[in-house]
Amino acid sequence: MMSKSLLAGLFVLLLLLIGGFLAYRSYNQPLKTQNNPLPSLQPTITPLPQVASPSATATDSAQIKNLVTITSAGFSPKVITIKIGETVTWINEDKIVHTVDSALHPTHLVYPRLNLGNIDPGAQNFLSFPEVGTYSYHDHLNAKLTGQVVVK
Repeated sequence: MMSKSLLAGLFVLLLLLIGGFLAYRSYNQPLKTQNNPLPSLQPTITPLPQVASPSATATDSAQIKNLVTITSAGFSPKVITIKIGETVTWINEDKIVHTVDSALHPTHLVYPRLNLGNIDPGAQNFLSFPEVGTYSYHDHLNAKLTGQVVVK
């Protein structure tokens, strides 16, 4: 028969193994799951969804106050200056998908609200800027295409 101390030792070892397995499993799971999202420490600000506008005309574009067009040549204007609280609209006038993502490439961590993601040909996306600052962005799919929003 086994002694009580040997049984106690095996029991403690078993508990440690189970605890280690559970810790390992929870460590390797993603932080968020679809059914159980974890609360964020910072407010989540989701950009407005893309609005497809295949029938957009020059008149439609002319009515947008702070417009940045995207073509194969890049963002135009490359630097746009707006007032606090105003909205910038990016319209993809190219035949391929472009993105608008915050600096620095490839992490996009400087101003995450500006990570608008893919903008399909003929579509648009927009974002309001509530604080003074200079916000650099780029096309993640072609990082040579860059731009800035200056908020005064």
